[in-house]
Order: sequence, then C-alpha cells, then structure tokens
Amino acid sequence: MKMLNKIIAFLIVLSILLFPDVRIGEGLPSIQFVDFLLPIIGFIVFKNWHKIVWRKFFTIILVFGAYIILSIIVNSRITSVKDYFEIFKLIKFLLIVLFFSIVEINNCKKNIFYPIFGLLVLFNLCHYFNLFGVNYLIEHYYNGGVHIELFGLDSLGVVSTKRMIGAIGNPNTNAIIFLFFASIFYPKKKKFSFELIIFFSAIFLFFLCQSRTGFIALFLMIIFDLINKLYILKTFNKWSMAPVVLVVIAYSFSYLFSSNIIETERYVSNRKFEQIFNESKTLNNNTYINSIFSGEITEVGSVKGRVEIWKHLFSMVKKKPIFGHGPNKEYFYSNKIYAENEYVLYLWRYGVIGLLFYILFYVYLFYKGITFSRSKQGVLLSFLAIISIVTALMNAPLSSREIFVFLAVLIGLSFNSSNLIQDEKS
Repeated sequence: MKMLNKIIAFLIVLSILLFPDVRIGEGLPSIQFVDFLLPIIGFIVFKNWHKIVWRKFFTIILVFGAYIILSIIVNSRITSVKDYFEIFKLIKFLLIVLFFSIVEINNCKKNIFYPIFGLLVLFNLCHYFNLFGVNYLIEHYYNGGVHIELFGLDSLGVVSTKRMIGAIGNPNTNAIIFLFFASIFYPKKKKFSFELIIFFSAIFLFFLCQSRTGFIALFLMIIFDLINKLYILKTFNKWSMAPVVLVVIAYSFSYLFSSNIIETERYVSNRKFEQIFNESKTLNNNTYINSIFSGEITEVGSVKGRVEIWKHLFSMVKKKPIFGHGPNKEYFYSNKIYAENEYVLYLWRYGVIGLLFYILFYVYLFYKGITFSRSKQGVLLSFLAIISIVTALMNAPLSSREIFVFLAVLIGLSFNSSNLIQDEKS
C-alpha cells in the first residue's frame, strides 16, 4: 500500500506539471490526468481517515463550498452545469490536501521533487531555445496558443522580451510554479549543498518567465526569511545571505538571455533586419521586470487593460455586493475578458463574504507558517501564502488548475504529521 501511495503521489505532481490536459469534445472542459486518479485518492483517504488530523483549514474549505452553492441558488443558476465545476475543484483540492497529509514518503524531495524538477527544467529550456519542436507541442497540446505566437514579440509584433511559458502555457503561471519550487528548495543548511544549485536553477528559470508580481513576491519571501532568522530564530549569519546572493546572480544571468535582440523566424520573414534593429533600440535593453523600477509600470498596456476590466467588474459588484454573481464563467467567456486579479474575481463571483473566505484561506496559511516558523514546513507555508497573496494582485493563481493542485500538494505535505511538529492539532 505504501508503494501505491508513493506512485500516486509521484504521478499527481508529474502530471500537473508536465502532462497536457485531455480534451474529450468541443464545448466540454478539458480533463487533467489527476482527475482519473481521484477515485483512488478518495478511497485511500477514506481508508486512512483515522490518520487525519482535522484542521480549521479543512472546515474553511467546506464552508466556502456550501457558500458557493448558496450563491448559485441566489443567482438562479441551479441549471448551469459549469458553475458546479467550482464545487468539484474544491472537493478535488481537499482530497489532495488530505491525501498528502497522511501519505508516508521517505525523503520526498529526493524521490519526487528532484526528478520532476529536472524534467521541468529540461522541458522549459527546450521551449525557451525552441529545441526539438517543443514549441509546436506547447502551442497545440499545452494551450500555448497566443503566448507562443507572440514569443519574443509584444502584442504589436515588435521585438520584445522572451517570457518563458513552459508546459503551463502562461508566463505568469509558469513563474509561480518555479517560485513554489524555490520555496521547496530554499537554502537552509549552513554550508554549500546540492540544494543551493537547485534553488539557483529554480530562481533562474523564474526570472526567464519575467513576472513582475512574482518578482515582488520573491523579494518579500527573502525579507520574511531574513527577519525570521534575525529576530525569531536568532540564527542570522553569513549563510543567511546565500539566497540573496543566488537571486542576484540568477537575475544577472537571466538578464543576459532576456534583454538581447530576438529574431524569430516568424518575425524576420515579415520585416527587414534594419527595421528590426531600429525598433529594438526603443527597448533600451530592458527586460519586462525592469518596468517595476522605471516608474512607468502604470503606463504599461497590460496594466491599463487590467484597470479598465476591474472598473467594469466593480460597477457590477455594486449591484450584487453580498452574494455576487455566482461562478458564472460564461460571462467571462462570452465577453472574452479575464479578471487578472483574484481578489476582484472572488468579489465579483461571491460578493464581500466570498472575498473574505478567499482572504481567510491565505491568512490561515500565513498564520500557521509564522506560528511554526522554526520548522521547514512552517517556512514553506509562509512562502506559499506570500507568493499567492502577491501574485493574485495581477493574476488569478487559484484559477489555474496546475497551481491549484500543486498548492494542495504542498499544503498537504506541510500538514503531514510525520513531518510537521507532532503536537500541532489546530
């Protein structure tokens, strides 16, 4: 049984990060490989129910699920099948958290995260340098779509910064994945170790994704870690600065790759080289992230577009401030808009109460993290909360099924009684 648990745990992480979704028909939602494993996961959780330490976090998820159902009823959307997929997502999330909170895996990093991370690095680098036709696979099988079409170009077709999208199909979401790995491999030993190399690799690939909110999240993670070591653990020494040094080196290396003039075949075939060269001068050799420091971030087109959508959604929130408009995915599909801010999205969908549930979700994780900041799992929970809270300002991390499941895996492992402080019961 233990071997079966290990195999399932490995397949869950591998599939969400590297397997394409299964599409069964036009108009129907795609299916993740992990969805086929859910009956087995549910059976294992049921059989090992006596091992589960029930936590307030689980209650929050269940109560929020009940509230979503209430929102669906209030908005007269009982017959909308798509709305119920949000309930399914919560059940799936809870099952995976519970599974990883009870599964016994010796040396989880070595047996699961190291090999999968290695495959992920290989896949992403092949994509970034367009080796072995990987970009064709991403465009057609991994929902790469427009991000591959504009890879190395901006929305006007002008030479711009490469933003690595990987198997996830989106640079911002891909950046969050690598931030999660950076959290897992965050240096803790007071000597040179293999983990330092893995951490550096995760940060390097994160920078190649060029995520501004991700960069801010990384900065806050490091500040939190330094404060924790200096004032709480009182273990601050020269090795405490190792993550900072590695981040600076990784950023410098990524800058060399990201800021060069990029000449894609699609672009060169449509323009003369001199035109490319002249247009590239306007880039000032800056990377996408550098707009944070330039003071011009509010003038960026993507930011302006987000603001206009938020204004529109806020005007609708005023009409239904308590229960919101329900999941109502059709509204976004039919109008071809994306909230690009999960706080706004949850406020629009589930009203003020739903937004409070969403915030409580992260507050609980951060609180448990700082409460048990002396343990590796406590620090991981704090990092996960910081990453999610910050990136949700300009993206919708929980709306990504890959992020949603990966977060459930890491939360479950942090709650695992064989790894976490034994007397932690809340």
